[in-house]
Amino acid sequence: MPHSALRFVANAHLDRSQPPGPPARDVMSLDSFRRALEEIGQWPGYVPTPLRDLPGLARRAGVGRVLYKDESRRFELESFKALGGAYAVLRLLQQDLAAAGHPGVTAAE
Repeated sequence: MPHSALRFVANAHLDRSQPPGPPARDVMSLDSFRRALEEIGQWPGYVPTPLRDLPGLARRAGVGRVLYKDESRRFELESFKALGGAYAVLRLLQQDLAAAGHPGVTAAE
């Protein structure tokens, strides 16, 4: 999916009268999400994963539509969410390198 096609859907169960607690704050901010998308989008072999429509499941679940993000062929890893782990390791390495006096190291380096 091209970056311009990304859509954010409001969480109907979110109580916006309360500030976000640690779980919501610590997962990933919108800015962090955009940085991750920019970084991962530059990795060799990266292509957005396709969304597969599952109309039968949607009917059985009684909802309008179910989409499945098919990551089974991503980087030939056959693994769901493999990029998140790789990105997390990259960020940890970057933090350690920055603490050792080498800030700004990129994934390409």
